[in-house]
This record gives sequence, C-alpha cells and structure tokens, in this order.
Amino acid sequence: MSKKVMELVDKDLGIKQCKVCGAVKGSCVKNGRAVRGSWQCQYGCVMPARAPITKSEG
Repeated sequence: MSKKVMELVDKDLGIKQCKVCGAVKGSCVKNGRAVRGSWQCQYGCVMPARAPITKSEG
C-alpha cells in the first residue's frame, strides 16, 4: 500500500493538499467517505523513501 501524500485541509469541503508539491484539490465524497484514489496527488507525487535505521558502532 502506498503512503498517503495528501493531507486533509478542510474536512467539511473535502479539500486536500499534497505534502510533497503543495497542490490543492477537492475530492469527491460519496456516502460520507472519500472515493478511491483521492489520497493520491494529481501530479503523481510519492513520499520520499526514508533512510534505513542503523545501529551506531561504538
């Protein structure tokens, strides 16, 4: 499962903003739930990969 790149800005209006590029879009709400794909950026942004955690040598 991909990580959600969109952050909910206004719950009442369903407006979301991309955490990567800052693009804002309104999503369709069906039966009180966001439709499939609404948590993906319209420009195809993905969350940057995190560096693996390594134990420090001591």
